[in-house]
Amino acid sequence: TQAVLKEMKKQQYGRVIITSSVTGPITGYPGWAHYGATKAGQLGYMRSAALEYAKYGITVNAVQPGNVLTAGLQAQGEVYLDGTRKIIPTHELGEPADIGYAVA
Repeated sequence: TQAVLKEMKKQQYGRVIITSSVTGPITGYPGWAHYGATKAGQLGYMRSAALEYAKYGITVNAVQPGNVLTAGLQAQGEVYLDGTRKIIPTHELGEPADIGYAVA
């Protein structure tokens, strides 16, 4: 991000989008304190960077997806996935493409 901001600053325009998570700044999960802390840190960075670089025409934002069906999540097993689906209002896990659509 630092390298690209340097170039964006020269051209007086840019868009930075950080992929964070609802885990950390909004919710937590037992045993995932390290993950929640880093995601909350990303949002703190995003807020400060957004204020710092706005004068150069650069926006800094974040998307905060919930559980997305990735290989890492699938590795947790079906019991975990079923439990996760039960707590989601739509009972469906997100897909990686969903994040891409939100960013676009």
